[in-house]
Amino acid sequence: MQTGRIIHLNDMFFYILRQWKLCLVLVIVVGVTFGLSGISKVSQKYSENNGQDNIEVKAPGAELSNIDTVLYLENTIGSLQEYLRNSILMEINPYEEAAAVLKYQFTSLDNLDPERYVNQLEQGKIAYQSVFNSEELYEFVKSSLGVDTDIKYFKELVTMDASSNGIVLIRMIAPDADMAQKFQSAVKQYLYDNEKEILKNYQGLEAELDSEYVASVVDTRLSDTQRAQYNNLQGLQTSLDQKNMLLSEKGKEYLELAKRESKKGTYKSGQVLYKKALPKKNAGLKRKLFEAGLYAFKRVVLMIGVFIVFFALKYMWSPYLIYAYDLQDMYGFRIFDVLEAGDKERLPVIAEKIKTCMEDGHVTITGNNITQNGLELMQKLEGELKTDSLSVAVLCETGTVEALRKLKGSNNIIVIEILGKSKYNAIKKLVEDIRYCGKEVSGAVIIKDSK
Repeated sequence: MQTGRIIHLNDMFFYILRQWKLCLVLVIVVGVTFGLSGISKVSQKYSENNGQDNIEVKAPGAELSNIDTVLYLENTIGSLQEYLRNSILMEINPYEEAAAVLKYQFTSLDNLDPERYVNQLEQGKIAYQSVFNSEELYEFVKSSLGVDTDIKYFKELVTMDASSNGIVLIRMIAPDADMAQKFQSAVKQYLYDNEKEILKNYQGLEAELDSEYVASVVDTRLSDTQRAQYNNLQGLQTSLDQKNMLLSEKGKEYLELAKRESKKGTYKSGQVLYKKALPKKNAGLKRKLFEAGLYAFKRVVLMIGVFIVFFALKYMWSPYLIYAYDLQDMYGFRIFDVLEAGDKERLPVIAEKIKTCMEDGHVTITGNNITQNGLELMQKLEGELKTDSLSVAVLCETGTVEALRKLKGSNNIIVIEILGKSKYNAIKKLVEDIRYCGKEVSGAVIIKDSK
């Protein structure tokens, strides 16, 4: 880019637009060429070939440990997510926990010595523990509450504590007081209905309900349990993400096939797996034309992008004068007019403009890389400018001693430059020569020369 030249984006835009003819030709050539190429590629893609066998996929040895770890983590995360989704315990607000308590007292109907009495109470405790470890009680509770969930989620809601003096405390928790009340009633009803069956092997021992209540409590232990479960899930997910990032494309491909076998329960670490080779599709004419057109369109867009970048760079780095007001920006020239090379009718108007701004004395018309048309215009302009008080000379070369002397003796210097042909460095040299002579450029006439 020329030193001192100001780049105007709107000028650059219109400069690129003026190349539309070339762009149109390139679009047609590239569109047709890649359109035909796209049809060939699409036809090959959709050629019918359905006889391919399954493709063997072997475990990448270096990544097998990571793959097995990923499978384990995904299974663990899946189980934990299912638990968190279905568990009643995880739904309970630990700061508003509804707790229901049943207190039973074992008594012996026989007059036994203290040692045998304590032993009989211990047997009663074991009998009740076996009830709460079985599934029959929880099936009854599930039916009574009308809740469709696995009985394992009921088991974690119940705790039973027994003391050596025959007191048994049964504690049930729930998300709300209504469910806790129903839970308590169901357990109490089951124990009442099945008391004889439960204690049938312990003659002379009976259990009496001592007290019962339902209350709202704060359970910090449950809060810790819930927090630990969610933290565990987050930790497992982080580990899974890290392991997945370490897998290559082949490792990921093998992992997807291993997941499928793992769900079936048939996966063994490192076994050879198989994927189905997808048959090549056969498409209709419209589909083929669409894909071929898209293939060509992408390349046309790319070509237009390259075209725009090329001419933008050409505009910025061009060594030739592109716009007249570049001289205004760079050297502060007054631009009298921009003249078409063959437009001789405007010469009197331009001459009048120049006369208005000139001092009496001598006028020198000079420039760089003057073409035949430019020279003719300079000579005609010379004729238009001559008056009794204004002498005019045309100077095509400024690099000689004689030329420099003429510049020193001139009151007014007019520069003639040609768009697209005058070079910035030559203009700079001309201005330096003029200023070396102690003169300044009075103004410039710019010629649009097509030759």
